[in-house]
Amino acid sequence: MLEQDMDYRYGGHFVQFKEWKVNDDFEVEFINNLEKLDYGYDFYAPQIFQNLKDRVIMLG
Repeated sequence: MLEQDMDYRYGGHFVQFKEWKVNDDFEVEFINNLEKLDYGYDFYAPQIFQNLKDRVIMLG
């Protein structure tokens, strides 16, 4: 069985993400559900930052 075909409950390795935003009252609003981003062992703890107006960079 391929790792990407494994059920989440059985320990497949993957990275998930969820978009969210915080309003002026510090309330969190989720924009989407959890989504898979990567299935491998080599992409660990990705971090996202924006260094320019329209450029987003992810390191993992």
